[in-house]
Amino acid sequence: MNKKISFSDRDSQRILARACSQFVEVCCLDDVKFRDFNVSAFLRSIRLLLRPFQDKLYPARKLMIENLYNKGIYRRSRFLASLAIKVLKLNIVNPDVVVCAIDNSELYIYLDWVVHKNTRFVTVQNANRWHDSNLDNAFYLGFFVKPLFRSDFGVLGAIDREMHEAAGWYLGRCRTVGNVVGLPNGPSGLGGNLFSICVIANSNAKRSTMHIVARYLRAYSSARDVSICIALKRSVVSVVEDIGVFEESYREWFELFGDFALLVPNQFGGVWVGMHSEITIGHYSTSLRTLIGLGRRVLPFNFDAPEVDSYFSPLEFTLRPTERQFFELLDATLKMTDRQYYRQYCTAIQRLGAVVDPNNPFGAFRQWIGE
Repeated sequence: MNKKISFSDRDSQRILARACSQFVEVCCLDDVKFRDFNVSAFLRSIRLLLRPFQDKLYPARKLMIENLYNKGIYRRSRFLASLAIKVLKLNIVNPDVVVCAIDNSELYIYLDWVVHKNTRFVTVQNANRWHDSNLDNAFYLGFFVKPLFRSDFGVLGAIDREMHEAAGWYLGRCRTVGNVVGLPNGPSGLGGNLFSICVIANSNAKRSTMHIVARYLRAYSSARDVSICIALKRSVVSVVEDIGVFEESYREWFELFGDFALLVPNQFGGVWVGMHSEITIGHYSTSLRTLIGLGRRVLPFNFDAPEVDSYFSPLEFTLRPTERQFFELLDATLKMTDRQYYRQYCTAIQRLGAVVDPNNPFGAFRQWIGE
C-alpha cells in the first residue's frame, strides 16, 4: 500500500504497529524535527489554524469553539500552542493520511477538526467509551469522552456508533473496523484450554465489581473443580511504565485473588489468555468484546456505576447477580459450547463484538486506511 501514513504520536505508532505493517511509507509527528521547517509549511499551518474560526460554515464550529473557550485563558493558551505545534509538524511531513489511536484526547480531536479539510485524519477507537458526564471522575478517567468532533472514525463495533450518535458527537464518516489494538499476540497451537475461567483485570483493583467477583469466585472454586487465572493489565517488562508500577498492581490483585487463582502478567495480552480459557469474565474491559467477536464465551459483571451497563446490557442477563445467580450463570456457561453461546446471544454479539472478521481481524482496518 503506497499511501504516506503519519501517526499522530508515538503511542499510536506503538499500538498500531501490527495493524499498519503493510504500509510502506510511515512516520510519526512526534519524530518530526523543526530543522526540516520551511516557510511554506509555516504559512499553510497559519491558514489551517485560522480557517475554523473565520469560516462560519465550518463543521461543528460552534460546538468546538465553545468547548475551547470554556477552558480558561491559561489552559486555552497552552492547548492552542500544543495544537499549533502539531499542525506545523503535519505540514512539514505533508502525509496522505494521519492515523490516531488516542481517541480520548481533546488535542487530537481538535487536530482532526483543524486539518481534516486538507489532510485525511482517521481516528481509531481503542477502548470502550462512555459519554455520560456522571462518569467524568477519577475512577473512570480516560473512559469518559466529551462529545465533540470526528471526521473519519473507526469504531470497535456497531453499538459504538449508536452510542456516539446518541451522545451528540459530530461524526463525518464512521466505519466499523473492530479492535485492532488488543488482538491476541502470542503463540498459537497450544491445543485446548489452559484454564476454566479467566478474569480480565482492569487497571484499577479498587472498584467494587472486582472485590465482589473475587468473593464469589473464591466460594465457587471451593465448590467446583475449576482452574482460574487473572489476566493482568500490566506487564513485568513495559515500555511505558516502571517496574514498581507493576509490583504495586500485582500486590493489589494478589490480595484479591492470590489464594485461589494464578496471576498472569500481560505478556501476550488479556485476549490471548482468554482465548485459552473456557470462559472469560470481567467488568467492562474491551477485551471481553474482542473475545466475544472471536467467538468465545464471556460473562461481564458490574457492581459499580450503572452508567457503564450500556455496553453489555444487550446480553440480557443480570450484570449484578447474587452469589447463587453467579454460580448458576457460571455453571450454565461452562456447560455450553462456544457455538451454543453464540446461538443464544447472536443478536447482541453482532452489536457488541469488536472483531469484524475473525479470519482476517486487520482486514477492515487496512481497507479503510487504504481508501
